[in-house]
Amino acid sequence: MPPAEAPPSEDESGKPKPQERVQKLRLGVRVVWWSAVVLTLCFGGVALWMGVGQRDPFALIFLVLAGCCALAGYGTLVAFRRPSAS
Repeated sequence: MPPAEAPPSEDESGKPKPQERVQKLRLGVRVVWWSAVVLTLCFGGVALWMGVGQRDPFALIFLVLAGCCALAGYGTLVAFRRPSAS
């Protein structure tokens, strides 16, 4: 008896199942969010180092970049939050 084949991940029209599309979307959202977090920490660290340690006025640019990345991460969470259970 041949081994049972796994059900195809696509329906007859060639489109992925809705579950798989949602999983890929959630994975993409997580990647974007973590990227924003990492960039926020990096730019914030550079701004802190330049502003406090070096007294460089260009630290403000990195502070603005860190703020933009933080807003992008927050916006990603707000835009793609899971619906409430109610």
